[in-house]
Amino acid sequence: MIWTSPNVMAVIDIAVILFALLTFRYASSGGFFSRRSRGRVLIMLGVSAYALFYLADLLLMYAGPPLFGAPETAHLMELLHLNVFWLVSLLGVGSTALGFLATSQSQEREQERWGLMTDALPLAVAYIDPEERYQFVNRRYASLHGHVPEDITGKRVRDVVRADIYEQFRDRNARALRGEAQTHEYRVLLAFDGEMHDLHLDIVPEIAADGRVLGYFLLLLDISSRVQLERDVVRAAEAERMSVARDLHDGLGQALTGISLALGALARKLDQEGSQQVSTVTRLTTTAQKTIEQARQYTHLLAPTLQGGLFNALRTLANEVSALYDVECEIRCPTEDVVIGPSAAMHLYRIAQESVNNAARHGRASTIRIDTRVENGTFWLEVGDDGLGIPDDGSRREGMGLKSMYYRARMIGGALNITALEGGGTEVSCSAPLVSLGSDAPARQEAAEPLEARG
Repeated sequence: MIWTSPNVMAVIDIAVILFALLTFRYASSGGFFSRRSRGRVLIMLGVSAYALFYLADLLLMYAGPPLFGAPETAHLMELLHLNVFWLVSLLGVGSTALGFLATSQSQEREQERWGLMTDALPLAVAYIDPEERYQFVNRRYASLHGHVPEDITGKRVRDVVRADIYEQFRDRNARALRGEAQTHEYRVLLAFDGEMHDLHLDIVPEIAADGRVLGYFLLLLDISSRVQLERDVVRAAEAERMSVARDLHDGLGQALTGISLALGALARKLDQEGSQQVSTVTRLTTTAQKTIEQARQYTHLLAPTLQGGLFNALRTLANEVSALYDVECEIRCPTEDVVIGPSAAMHLYRIAQESVNNAARHGRASTIRIDTRVENGTFWLEVGDDGLGIPDDGSRREGMGLKSMYYRARMIGGALNITALEGGGTEVSCSAPLVSLGSDAPARQEAAEPLEARG
């Protein structure tokens, strides 16, 4: 061993002690994968031996001469450096090396257990560390990318996902590393079969006791079957609406029209005969015509025509609801220059229609407002009323109408929120990105977007 000046030796001693203490703290906090692993104990034993040796060397160097005298201190330090050092080195290096080996084996066994457990789940699972590296992926997640877990584990996300989609991932990654749990639903093109799938994504951060985010889990569930069932239910509901509308128009409407014409002819005949029943028949004719008009309005509500665009349909809706339910329905549409495709327009119209009907029929509102606006690239549709509001006693139940509204909002890439207003009433707000409304394709990028885009 080569000795140098006491000051340099003191710096070396302090540096080694600090390094040993930091390693000890990292190991004791569970940083080496498992708090109860033998590797953790061996590593802590090895670094403790080094820390004690250099602490003893530092104490003898500065406290030894006053306590034992210079000659005795020199003799003790010589024994420490020549005899104890080799024992400490053997114990420290050997124990630390064995500890890392045991930790590596423990980690491999732990990952095998994780793999066996998560491969049995219907979830695609991945764990990403703060450096954006995949620390674990199960076979289902890897297969979505057309790989096996060994091809992805240890790689950075940017090396697995497409560059143009990585920007979207960076925002979610930053939010996850702030400890924010997230939930998203997407319709994406999966690379392994080239088909469109609906996926539910949960991001679950792992937070240490001191508040640090150690990483986060990505949990992906294929919900294509559920979403297809929702689509079928909505299509069936639309088909039923159309069928009822046709029956109203072709059946009841035509019959009422025939009755009205017959009553008109009867009134003219009675008038020619000088009958006193002319006024009675005239009132019946007026009632029949009003009923025909109501049937026409119901027909339009069941099967609206959006040829004039969403905003024209919303104005018609407001007028018809005002007439049918005897309420004041106001509408403000300062965003009529926004381009909205037919599919998105129908979803938005049905959300507004369901909200208005709920307010008039169940909320007993006297005033209903329909507003649209655009803020920061997001289109907003809001329906508010002054009715009874949302029950606060837990009695609220979500029927098919509300479930259909939530589904329609998801189909245009948006979100639906229902809130109680101060002073009474309810507000239903639907928000969706403008880019998802301009075409007839449902918003969640149902066109080609591979799963790699989602990390």
